[in-house]
Amino acid sequence: MTNREKYTAQKRGENVGFLDMRTFRFTDESDDPTMEQDLDIMAHNAPNRDTEQYFDDFGVLRNRNCSRPALSVPITDISKWREQFKMPKMLAYRRRVFLDRDSLTEEEYNNSIIIHTITDGVSVKLRNLIGTPSEDVFSVEDIVSAYDTNPVALAELANALAEYYVERIQVIVERSICDAILLKDMVLNADGLLFSQHIWSGVFKPAYTKIIAHAKSLGVDVFYHDNGKFENYFIDDLIAMGVDMIMCVQPNDGNDMTAVLEYTAGRVMVAGGLDWMTPRAVHFMYNLEHIRSNAHDACVAWGGYQHFVPFHALFTAPYSGTGGGTPIGTMCDELARCER
Repeated sequence: MTNREKYTAQKRGENVGFLDMRTFRFTDESDDPTMEQDLDIMAHNAPNRDTEQYFDDFGVLRNRNCSRPALSVPITDISKWREQFKMPKMLAYRRRVFLDRDSLTEEEYNNSIIIHTITDGVSVKLRNLIGTPSEDVFSVEDIVSAYDTNPVALAELANALAEYYVERIQVIVERSICDAILLKDMVLNADGLLFSQHIWSGVFKPAYTKIIAHAKSLGVDVFYHDNGKFENYFIDDLIAMGVDMIMCVQPNDGNDMTAVLEYTAGRVMVAGGLDWMTPRAVHFMYNLEHIRSNAHDACVAWGGYQHFVPFHALFTAPYSGTGGGTPIGTMCDELARCER
């Protein structure tokens, strides 16, 4: 059975063992041209370097080679967002080189799930557009303030972003092999939602409903990634929208893995359960025996849930390789030894 077949079988709830997470082949579809440089800086523990400043496609002023934060924002009055902000054109994005079928051998294709990653979700993008420049990239005060000032305008801006992402996904599916779209955002922390359920339901949920519905209409799976506590009502919303896999559900982000897996059984795949270190720390200070032990313990604890996929965020950005003697290789080797 190929890894592609194993993935399809696991979606149906069949016991096919644990997926080798190297099956998931991630691409970065960020509209921020410095994203790859930022990941490289994190990987090599290089200090942020203030060099050339530039405006990204959304009109946000940034330091090139500096991961965070934004230096300025284009929207200073949410009620006037249509006057102060113009959605970027898709022309440059259409010119990108995408992964086509001819670039993969038959074996590579049969043992890969091609996942296009939208790294900058609606919440993150809104904070870049309306937020006060801050070292705290998780700050949500400006979104709360904008919602209190003009909730209709904030929802309209989120909808405009959703339409932009719909067009991006359309281009990806037309131009590339695409098995799944991974939507990465930050609307959660270890206590649950970063803001009120009213803001989630009135601003972000309609936007994601539109994005996910379009992706599903094109015949691709949708994964949703966040770092925080996935509460039942939030899981229910993701499932209702059509999400096929919830990614990075981790115990150290406030999740009771057993409770989450019990609640989601037969409804959606859940990827996570591996906590050992942050990706940046792993590159320098990883302890392979600790990684192996953590992967083993996760398989023993939750392997009986057929919809559970042992996973760590490191898989989305393999800073230190995937072969033997690396964190990813060690983890996958242990998963191969374990049985459900």
